Amino acid sequence: MNKQLEFALKLAIALILPLLIVTAGGIFVYSSQGFFLSSDQGKATGSVSPSAMYYGITVLLALLYFTLRQGMKHLDWALILAGFIIYSIALNRLEGYSSHSVFVFVLPLVVFFIGMRYILCYVFLWPALRQIRLLSFSLIAAILFSLVFRLQFFLLKQQVESNFWQNRFLNGLMLFICLGFGLSLADYFILKLNPPPPPPPDLDED
Repeated sequence: MNKQLEFALKLAIALILPLLIVTAGGIFVYSSQGFFLSSDQGKATGSVSPSAMYYGITVLLALLYFTLRQGMKHLDWALILAGFIIYSIALNRLEGYSSHSVFVFVLPLVVFFIGMRYILCYVFLWPALRQIRLLSFSLIAAILFSLVFRLQFFLLKQQVESNFWQNRFLNGLMLFICLGFGLSLADYFILKLNPPPPPPPDLDED
């Protein structure tokens, strides 16, 4: 297989498998209608469907995982920069958020994307945690997800409901279990396409 085809196949695997698993998980939790249609819970919360948020996070983190797995130096930081700029502008245009400065959205997104970069590096891709990486990745990412939402509400000066932490953590946990499982499948197939070289022979053996 030539290098260009192998690269394209790995990229497709890194994107498609997580998106499929996240879609299946979202439909299971929300039902197909609830997952793809936006909420009517008031203008203050915007009007974005769960699928839009989950797909946005999944695509960016799948690309971030791919750059880290492929050792594309500095491209991961370029993705983070592009991600928080695009998401800040997109959130600023949502109904209920348009009166706020775009910079209100920058800090939470910077915290989230940089945090996820290090979670992918030192939890998901760390060989020592391979046996428990799905559990570790899901729990730590869900905690970060909840903290980022709380920071966002604070900057927007919005009140939080009494069960805010429970709801955000459980929603984040569902998302990152599905995303982590999809990334784990992608990682398995990508490593199959490009297995690490065998260890050198032991010269001390007879």
